Amino acid sequence: MAVRGVSNSTLQDRQISGKYCTVTLQAKNSSSISMPAGSSLVEGLCVPSTCSQEDVLQLVSSALALVPQIDVIAHNCPQPAPFDWRTVTAIVIIAVFVMMLLAGTGYDIAIQMQKSGYHAGAKIATTVQDGHNEYSPMTTENTHDQNQSIHREEGQQSNQCNSSGLCASILLSFSALSNSRKLLATHRSHGALDSVHGVRFLSMSWVILGHTYVFSASIWNNPIRFKDVIGAFGFQAIDNATFSVDSFFVLSGLLVGYLTLKEIKKNDGKVFWPLYYFHRFWRLTPVYMLLLMVDVCLVRYFGSGPLWPKDGFEVNYCSKTWWTNLLFINNLVYSDQMCMGWSWYLANDMQFFLISPLFLITLYKSRTAGFILMFAVLVGSCLSAGIATTVNGWPSNIPIGIMQNPKGFADMFRWVYITPWSRIQPYIIGLALGYVLFTTNCKVRLHKWVKIGGWLLAAVLNLLLVYGTYPSFHGNEWSDSLSGFYVAVSRTGWSLGLGWVIFICIIGQGGFVNTLLSWKALIPLSRLTYCAYLVHPVIIMTFYFSRRELLHWSSHCEMV
Repeated sequence: MAVRGVSNSTLQDRQISGKYCTVTLQAKNSSSISMPAGSSLVEGLCVPSTCSQEDVLQLVSSALALVPQIDVIAHNCPQPAPFDWRTVTAIVIIAVFVMMLLAGTGYDIAIQMQKSGYHAGAKIATTVQDGHNEYSPMTTENTHDQNQSIHREEGQQSNQCNSSGLCASILLSFSALSNSRKLLATHRSHGALDSVHGVRFLSMSWVILGHTYVFSASIWNNPIRFKDVIGAFGFQAIDNATFSVDSFFVLSGLLVGYLTLKEIKKNDGKVFWPLYYFHRFWRLTPVYMLLLMVDVCLVRYFGSGPLWPKDGFEVNYCSKTWWTNLLFINNLVYSDQMCMGWSWYLANDMQFFLISPLFLITLYKSRTAGFILMFAVLVGSCLSAGIATTVNGWPSNIPIGIMQNPKGFADMFRWVYITPWSRIQPYIIGLALGYVLFTTNCKVRLHKWVKIGGWLLAAVLNLLLVYGTYPSFHGNEWSDSLSGFYVAVSRTGWSLGLGWVIFICIIGQGGFVNTLLSWKALIPLSRLTYCAYLVHPVIIMTFYFSRRELLHWSSHCEMV
């Protein structure tokens, strides 16, 4: 049907794009409407993209003119974020990296082709000279000498190809071919702690699972079911997924302790500590800062819709706090405005690494003094977390805090959950485990009943820590002192249980568990955990906040 005065062809030629706006309505009283007084309702509204926020407000206000009991208290029409200098700078830097990747990969391919051609030519020359088939055994003295000469020439050619200057080495470091080969390699070096790969991969999977639920909390359409969802017995593994972070602290302390002590012994107690620190900073920081740049400058263009924050997920583009991330102090300075909020873990891990030589040097010189020092720090950390939780009446874990006292939870997160003096317990356990493996050379024979007892204690302890909070979700709220005790000892307890699993597997007596954790397929996945930790929250939030409708919790506690 044509509009009067306008032909069908004219209407078909015009394309009108729309945009999704939201308006928040609030009831003044409930005398003549079904909404309870003071309650609010968010409604979606589709309008032409040319409409401004003022147009939408005028449109809704006109429609509600006959319903004076309802007010429009908020409205939002997301506009595409314009490009600014931050965006342009980030795009240019990424473009440079892409060009380096293409150039490095092309150069690497050219080298491989050159080497292949050289090998083929050498084989042909040898076959012609010897008068034998290419696959015939060459057993004469002359042939042996010729082969040695050829291998020397191959080695020289290979060295020329792979070490033709600093610029070439830098270029090859960007090669997707070489890096993929290293990433996917599954060979194991002698003395490697194979089971660590499995623990690392499973811990990162647990981290991602927990964040998948936590980051969805603000976009449920039935939040009233929050208590029912988190209180389910099967959900306790997600409620207490924060133990996965403690697992990473244990692994970090273990590897730092074991590898550094081996280096100290190799060099007769002498280690160039400035290189020790620089290597760590250089290994972690570039990719961290690159992801921070993408998060601040580009993520705001990744999505759209009524839930999408037009300025991205960070406050004021991290202009005030980015340097705290660079210095790994974002858990202590401006922690209430933290950029990439999940990066608090990296700050703690770096801070623990900085003070590790204090423990390791002491251990190397005196086992007794070293363990006394570590025990004192461990007890101090437990007391710090437990006393702060008890005095302030803070909850035992994150979901209970969100459910009972959101403001108290925010304080607990800032002053206990992310502070190094309250989170160093697992790292200390890891250092101690690294020392034990170093002194025993990973060779310990345990009696059968010792192994059975160790497995039972570890299983009971860790299952109790994960599922022991279940009653507190069902009317049996813990006292402040019980919550404080749980916070004080739970991370140490979890680390001891996990430490047993790692120890028994590394000494080769872990049975099926060791076979699973040492599976070759987990080695490449283990190498990806650092980048996965940095990237996964951005992917999860982009998916959630690009939605056109809210999430709904079903009766089976599943998101649909």
